[in-house]
Amino acid sequence: MPQLVALDASFITRGGRIVGLRFTCPYSDGPGPHPEGHSICVLFANPPDGGPAHPDDPGCPGNNGGKRWARSGVSLASLSLSPSVDCSSVSGSTCPYHGTITNGVA
Repeated sequence: MPQLVALDASFITRGGRIVGLRFTCPYSDGPGPHPEGHSICVLFANPPDGGPAHPDDPGCPGNNGGKRWARSGVSLASLSLSPSVDCSSVSGSTCPYHGTITNGVA
């Protein structure tokens, strides 16, 4: 299970606020990483600054319609998200990745 830092993870910022997370999809079909090499984007229900969740964002299409993740931890090494991240539930997605982020590990 890879650490977020190994997946080129970074926080998504809008207007100077941390509002979500972007990381390279860790899905592996056996011999290597997902052939599409795409990024996964999740927006937080509870940004670290205590402010409101970021509104729908065209840069994070799977998060539109108000879909957000509860965040705990403030660094990539301590970050945990709930619920699990399920790319297969995103309309139009061909990625089968469905996994958790717990204590900075995907």
